[in-house]
Amino acid sequence: MNQVNCPVCGMKCVKSGKTKAGSQRWLCKNCKTSLTHKINNESKELQIFLDWLFGKESQSTMSGEGRSFRRKTAKFWDIWAMPPKIAESRDVVFLDGIYLGRKACVLICCDEKHVLGWYLCRYEHAGAWIALMKRIAEPRMVVSDGGTGFAKALKKAWPKAKHQRCRELHEWVAKGRSPYDNGDYICGAGGYPLDFISALRAEKELQDWFDSLSEAEKEAKRQGRSYQYATETDEIYFDISTFQILMQKTMTCPSNNMRINKNNAKSAG
Repeated sequence: MNQVNCPVCGMKCVKSGKTKAGSQRWLCKNCKTSLTHKINNESKELQIFLDWLFGKESQSTMSGEGRSFRRKTAKFWDIWAMPPKIAESRDVVFLDGIYLGRKACVLICCDEKHVLGWYLCRYEHAGAWIALMKRIAEPRMVVSDGGTGFAKALKKAWPKAKHQRCRELHEWVAKGRSPYDNGDYICGAGGYPLDFISALRAEKELQDWFDSLSEAEKEAKRQGRSYQYATETDEIYFDISTFQILMQKTMTCPSNNMRINKNNAKSAG
């Protein structure tokens, strides 16, 4: 049995009868302090709560239909670590909701490298999105799938941020690919591949640039073989020199130290 020490003087205590409730009473012979000692079972109860939360067991199958379980673990529902406030604005952030078991949803905001914030809710709605966004500095662009209430929250919390609903990104990730890579080996400074969104944006800007040209300029590009059009797929291909010029003009990439697979940049169409 663990030794009970006096909370006043720190000396050892001895048993001194019991209280009316039947709890053991302890007495400090040094300072004559009388006390009762309660065993702290919170770590054990927390483990029970976590085993249930991430497991498949139902409360209805527990002893007493889970009444004792709910009484012992009620305090753990109030524990949720608050993320720090983000004061530095990012160029691009990604937001999405992850649904867990037990009717819980975690809204997450991240950039290309780190998780910036999270918020626990029952389901996606404008109030929950706002609670997440208000702790993070407004970015230049937001990428999301446009969940329930997101548009309303974005207009209120980050009114100046551009919104891009990225169906392509979800399809890319659903196939088991990394969002920090792209399929065309488009690379930035240092030879590292651009993430999927940056590459998609670069290709879209390239397409918009070509569409802005006059028919004579477009024809000149065709004659100069800096442009090819595939009628069967309705896609446009540029050679590496044209792609690099555009990247420098639009500042999509900090330098022209880039590699493009087979010397071609495929447009987003």
